[in-house]
Amino acid sequence: MSRKSPIRKAFDLLIDVFEIYIPTAALFVMFCVFVAQVFMRYVFKSPLTWSFELSLFLYVYIVMFGACYALRDNEHVCFSMFYDSRSKKEQTFMRIVETVLILIIFALALPSVLDYAWFIKVASLKTTAVLKIQYKYLYASFVFMMLMVAVRLTLRAIEDVKRLKTGSWEEET
Repeated sequence: MSRKSPIRKAFDLLIDVFEIYIPTAALFVMFCVFVAQVFMRYVFKSPLTWSFELSLFLYVYIVMFGACYALRDNEHVCFSMFYDSRSKKEQTFMRIVETVLILIIFALALPSVLDYAWFIKVASLKTTAVLKIQYKYLYASFVFMMLMVAVRLTLRAIEDVKRLKTGSWEEET
């Protein structure tokens, strides 16, 4: 059993914070806001004005960061009837082609996404109606998701290229 370096442990913890702990906390807060909204609306007949905006923001963060976690262990939904009928070598080649295509699309989209999400002045001026939260904080979760997916896909492609070169299919995930 290999021991992880302190830097690797810190990096893994940081990734876990984004992929596990933030979505978990966001789901808990979203549920509490939902309960508070229902209570205020039906008991006090005074609905909360801010609950929808906060729930929307939390939901987006749950989806974006949760998607990164789903990719970690290949626990995302995929329709693989054609893929499963191929040999291990063909599956590996197909994964490499798929990864390269996704990375090309992400590379082409990233400048526009960064511009829209963070750097454009219009996005920094736009705020929500009630809470006055800048939308750039909402869009930042999409940038994070794109970067994490690109890193995970690149690492997977490197493993697949090595597997294709050596012909070892036993360690297939």
